[in-house]
This record gives sequence, C-alpha cells and structure tokens, in this order.
Amino acid sequence: MNKKLLLFFIFISIFINAQTFERQSSVPIIELSASSDGTTVITTIGYRNTATLGLDPGFDVGNFGGASFDVYTHLVDGSSTADFTFQTLPDSNYETMVIPLGLQSNSGKEVEFSANNSNLPAGLQVVIEDRTLNVFTILDGVSTYTVQLTSNESGIGRFYLHTRPEEVWDGSTGTVWNESTNWSTDIEPLVTSNVRISNVANSPIITATVIEVNNVTVESAATLDINADGGITINGNFDNSGTVSIVSSATSSGTFIVKGTASGSVTFERTGLQANKWSLITAPVSGQSVKEFVENSSNNIRVNSTVTPNRYAVAYYDDTRAAGSKWVYYTTDDLASNTITFQKGQSYIVSRGTDGTVSFTGTINSTDETISVNADQWNAVGNPYTAYLPVNNNTDVNFIQENLSKFDPVNVGVYVWDNSQNKYVAKGLIDAATSLTVGQGFFMKTKTGETSITFKESQRLHDASEAQVFSRETLTTMITVSASQNDVKVDTKIRFSNTSTKGLDPGYDLGNFASANFDVFTHLLKDSEGKDFTIQSLPESEISTAIIPVGITSEANQIIKISAKSTNLPVNSGVYLEDKETEEFIALHNGEEYSFKTSEKLNGIGRFYIHTAERVLTVEDELVNNETINIFKSGKQEITIAGITTKEAVKIQLFSILGSEVYSETKQGNNAITITPNIVKTGVYIVRVGVNGKQVNKKIIFE
Repeated sequence: MNKKLLLFFIFISIFINAQTFERQSSVPIIELSASSDGTTVITTIGYRNTATLGLDPGFDVGNFGGASFDVYTHLVDGSSTADFTFQTLPDSNYETMVIPLGLQSNSGKEVEFSANNSNLPAGLQVVIEDRTLNVFTILDGVSTYTVQLTSNESGIGRFYLHTRPEEVWDGSTGTVWNESTNWSTDIEPLVTSNVRISNVANSPIITATVIEVNNVTVESAATLDINADGGITINGNFDNSGTVSIVSSATSSGTFIVKGTASGSVTFERTGLQANKWSLITAPVSGQSVKEFVENSSNNIRVNSTVTPNRYAVAYYDDTRAAGSKWVYYTTDDLASNTITFQKGQSYIVSRGTDGTVSFTGTINSTDETISVNADQWNAVGNPYTAYLPVNNNTDVNFIQENLSKFDPVNVGVYVWDNSQNKYVAKGLIDAATSLTVGQGFFMKTKTGETSITFKESQRLHDASEAQVFSRETLTTMITVSASQNDVKVDTKIRFSNTSTKGLDPGYDLGNFASANFDVFTHLLKDSEGKDFTIQSLPESEISTAIIPVGITSEANQIIKISAKSTNLPVNSGVYLEDKETEEFIALHNGEEYSFKTSEKLNGIGRFYIHTAERVLTVEDELVNNETINIFKSGKQEITIAGITTKEAVKIQLFSILGSEVYSETKQGNNAITITPNIVKTGVYIVRVGVNGKQVNKKIIFE
C-alpha cells in the first residue's frame, strides 16, 4: 500500500472516530455555522474529560481546505497553525478557553454566524467575539451574529469563540462591581454575561460607571445598589428576589435600563426636596401605592389636618376643573382602601415637612408606554423610566419629535420648573439639548382630539450628555428680555432665523405657561390672537425694524427692573424699550436697566414694546471733535448751535434714540443758529450738525 493511500485511510479512521464521538448523546457539543449566499459551512467543538488544549489525534480533525467559503478553528493552545473542522476540548474550566475562529470568504459578503449547542452545562453561554468591530454576541440557537465583510477574510485573528458560565457575585475583595476578584470566575462580566447577585457580606455597588450585561438575577436577601453617578443596562432579562436601590443627587441620578423582561421590585430615591415646597415628580416604577407612599415616615409627606377628611400634600392635575381647583389632593378617605397607585407617565406635586428625599418602589418600566391625556388641555405628565429621556435634539429621536402631532401648535414643547425664575419654562425643538432626569415631571399642552401620548423605551439614556446634538438650524441671533422683582428674575426670548415668520411658527414660537404671579412674555407681530409667548422667533429681516409687544404680569406697588441681553445682533443694531405710559425710550443694549414702580396690577400688553433698530451716532460716536461748536437747548422747544464761523450751508437734523429722523433743516452758516423743531414726545434725541462734509452730534433731552 503506498504512503498516500495509507494517510487517506488514517484520516478517514480519525474522521469516523470523531463523528462517532459527536453522535454520543451525552457529549457537550457546539456546532458553529457560517452562512452566506445560500451556502452554510460548519465547524464543531466537542468536550470530553480526557481532552487537552493541544492536538488530540483521533479526536481533533483538520480541515480539508480549498473552499472559497469556509469556517474552522485553531487549537486553543496555539501549538499548531493547522485549520480544524473538529476540535475537542476539556469539559471543565470552560471560561478559560478562548477558541480562535477562522473564516474564509470574499469581500462584500454578508455572513451570518449561528450555533447549535447541545448538552452544555446549565448556564453556559456561547459567545462570538468580533475583534475588528469590538462586538460580543451570544449564540444560543436563537440569536445570531451577522457581519458585512469589507475585505477578504482568511485565517484567524478577527473572530473568537468564548464559553462562559454564569458569573456569580461573591464580593471577595469589596463592593466594586468592575473588580474581577469580586466574581466567581475572577473575570469582570462582559456585555454578554449572565450575572447572579448572591447574598454575601459585601454587596455590589455600581458607581462612577455604566455597566452592560446580558441577564441579571438577584437572589433572595441579596442587595444591588446604583449610586447617583452609576447605571446599568441589562440587554436580556432582570429577575429580582432581593433588594435593588437607585439613588439620585441634586445634579444627577442613577439609571437602570432593562431591554428584556423585568420582574421583582426596585426602589428609586428622589432627593433634593425642600421643606414645605412643592416638587413636580413622576413615579419611574409601576405599582407604588399612594397610601403606602404618604404613610412612609421616611417620605415625611405633609398632612393638612385642619380639614375633614385630612388632606395629604400629594396631588394630580386636572385642567378641566375650575381655576383654583385644578390640583386634586388625596385625602384619608381616598386612600382608605389602599387601591390607588401612582399612574405611569403622570406627574404629581408632593411636599415634605422637612428637607429630604422621597422613594418609590415598584417594577421597572421597560416597554413603550402610551399615556392617556386630556385633549386641548394642559397635562401634567412625566418621564416613566429609570433613565434619562431626551426632550429634543438627539438626532430627532426625542419625546417632542415622537409626539409632534399631539401638541397644541402654540405650545410645541415641554414645560419644566425653573427654580431661578419661580415658574415653568418651555423647552422646545430649537433649544439646547435637554433631557428629563429620572422621575421628572413636566407640563404639555395637547391639541383638540388628542387623548394619548407615547414614551419610547428605545430613547432611554444613562446620562443627559448622551443625547446627540444636531442642528435643525443655527439660531444664534437672540434677545433675552428679563424682568426682575425682589429676588425673582424671569425671562422671555426673541430669536431671529431665516425660516421664521411674523406669525405662528409651531415648534419655534412657544406659548407661555401662565401660572406665575410675576412673569414677562411677548405677543406675535402677526395673528397674535391675544396669546402670550415665552419664546418668539422672527425673520432675520426684522432685526433692525421689529417692534415687539412685551407683556408683564405683576401685582401693584412693585418695583420692576427690565433689562436685555443680545447675542449676535448686527454691530450697529441696538435694543430699546418703549414705555408708552411715560413716553420714554430706553436703550438696553449697553447693559442699562429700566426701573419703574407699578401703580396698579399688570397683566397683558400695551404699555411696553421692544424695538430693534440701527443705532444713531451719539456724542461718543462723533466723527469730528470740533470744540468750537456748541449745541444746547435755549428754550423748551428751542435749540441753539453756536460757534460756526463759515457762511457755508449748515444741515441740522434731529433723530429719535431709535434712529428715526424727526426734523431736518438747512440754514446758512452763522455764529448762532436757532431752530424750533416742535418735538411732541419727550425723551432723548440726537442733534446732528453737518458743515463742510463734517459732522458734530449732541444728545438733547426734550421734557
């Protein structure tokens, strides 16, 4: 028998032995498939107690080779560079074995990897790693991994196969989640890991990081804590029989995202509540009893015992009720049967008797949530998730965009409480990227016929900064008009863009939430319909000509200061406030303030207007400093220009502080020229004297 024939029979013998091994019903087997263009190729890994990590003749079978599309493995110990179609490995210490996986394929192909696993130890996961894309994917007979090849593949180095048992927390060296020595495998869990939290002395704490794993099981009496700067994503399922807590701080919140199913309760603690102050809050979990919430001594909810039945400082909002009774408070009678729970996506005002926190206990909301609302009304709703939720931006994946057709066109935005302004302020599509924190409530105004809104679980974020900022349009030209009273400062914004109009631009013009005792707002230049706006967008062409009605809400006998701050206005443009009651024009563009005292209650427009106009030259803007010319008032309606020595024609002009010419006359040069312009309105005016191509300017006040 020649040598080649002998080798052939040896190979066949080994192959048959391997196939017999593979068919043994109790043998752990991974049958890995790669499919592309209707062709499927397979490589197999078997486990036995006498196998090694190197070559096991008669059990490890080399690949025949030569195919343009193929899949194979290399020996785990690297002792051979040969390709194997069948490899055996020890049936213990699965987590230590990383199997090099080779792929032979041409560029441009889409390849799908899958695995048929049988007789593997309970809880053992088969995971494919793509080191080029830094991706780990579980292959469990259902899940697959698909990759689009951008170059030819040949040999090993890109793909690896991992077998990992369930990772159990033992807390051997502390409470830090991402410390490998705290896990039974001495390996930090991967994104594909199944994790079990056991009841041990050191419970895990997730802090200053975001963890991502596959499944999480918390055993009875075990504990998992997520600090205000920590978070976890569970791509699979969450099963809790122990205690899981999520806490927040004044500036951040812990987050908990489950993409599969969630069972068992978690507790969320909302901090930062002030004694005897109201906070608008949403329960970010389901099932919290209102009765148990108000009776929880740690929450220290205020109770009004002067009324019968006693009334708790917890209320929901109903805009269909009469003014002054829109907040509906829970009473001892309401909660006697303990059947009322906080509703998903609905917000409530709550108030503690002392500074502190309130806690909500219930199940994680992990699916899309459709919330019932009242049509054509203001609705108090809120973030139903234990995660941040983008309000705007985030490449159009946000709450406003998702519900765009549901908003009243005047109020396309969410209204959140602003402590500094002591009012609800609007956040719209053109505002800087904003996210709702965990448990944050807000107001929105629905349009006629809309009775539901939707929160999307796919929009959940671990941090407000994760929201991707995009530019719908660069709106950099803006005027912020502020009104101050006592220690409260409120704002209204006027923006200019090349796509805005003088009328209503839904999403760009935002109506005011009229609930504050002290407020400032504007009205639209066209088709205002008497509505108050907290944000108004105007055409860029109006920058130098706009006259914008400004309204103020205030009690009588209050001192109010009005100021303005502009961004990117043209260099020669200014912002002026007109007070029709006093017939004054006040320049606000140089940091000036206008102060006045209300003689009566204010609520509406008609007295104040903001003008944006080209600035005229002032004394400081003189083109020629001719000290021989003196300009002064010589009578109530008389101006004298003295010191002109030429007999040439002298042009004399008067401008209002807004730049409008109100008087013009040309006279022959004389040492003393007198004019009587008959100015009707009091205020500051600019006198411009031109002679021989030169100009002199002087401020004059008419009273």
